[in-house]
Amino acid sequence: MTANADGTAGFVGPSERIQVGVVQGAKAADLAALARDDVASLPATTADFHLMSSPRSITVTGHKGEKFIYSFSAGTSAVTGKPVTLVGVRYYIAKDSATAAVITYGIATNQYDPQGADDIASTFQWQ
Repeated sequence: MTANADGTAGFVGPSERIQVGVVQGAKAADLAALARDDVASLPATTADFHLMSSPRSITVTGHKGEKFIYSFSAGTSAVTGKPVTLVGVRYYIAKDSATAAVITYGIATNQYDPQGADDIASTFQWQ
């Protein structure tokens, strides 16, 4: 992973990507509202956004959280020249009432495995 100027860290590969950020303060106290707000704002910033699964409560590595699934356009393949559509899964994992991680995992639609995405999120650990 590489640290980004905005405080997040991320990895972008040929068919998959992951980004991790931290939300602190009052917004971190209500993960459901944070997820709903992101679902509402993503269509304006994400090409061809399509919500596949609305936010729902989950538990990841013993921490309460939220998760939703969507698809989006990641541009055009440099190799094939064809559009690249990814499935994105966004996880919100609470550390405490004032700190939450936001993990966004994306993978090519034809390679998406729901359990595989959850397995990747379950590797996250608060230090």
